[in-house]
Amino acid sequence: MAKVLCPPSADLVWADIRGIRCPVPLNDLVGRSMYLMGDLDPKLTWVIDRVLSPGDTALDAGANLGLMTALIASRVGEHGRVLAFEPSPLMQERLRRMKAANPGIPVELFPVALGRAQGESELRVPPGRRPCSTTRIGRSNMSSRFAWNPCPPSWNNVASPKSGF
Repeated sequence: MAKVLCPPSADLVWADIRGIRCPVPLNDLVGRSMYLMGDLDPKLTWVIDRVLSPGDTALDAGANLGLMTALIASRVGEHGRVLAFEPSPLMQERLRRMKAANPGIPVELFPVALGRAQGESELRVPPGRRPCSTTRIGRSNMSSRFAWNPCPPSWNNVASPKSGF
């Protein structure tokens, strides 16, 4: 049904995620889900709605196309913060477009991956796969280098989940 409603296309269309416009490709499961339903995993959305409050700060490690980033931003509101970490240059560009299309959105983009220690890795797109939102490490005809940064110790309280949801 999704392929009938949204023929696969690498062109970007605008999805509405709780009032936040996100550029998404229709040739990708996450992009189609964002475009058609405004969500991919209602269980995660349920957790976001119960754990976060307006004014909170939250991390999105591996922000990808920005679905969780947008859901979190809509929940924490203009007085909150979303720290979005994304190593893929392609996804970073899409996140920048999302920010540009939504002035005032409380998202800060960090073009790195989070890891245990500082370092560098290679992100590869396997042969036969398009560089959409999902990539796997392995043999590849497309790749990009990215940095790993540890989460600063001062952020420990930012990343601590609330209880009682």
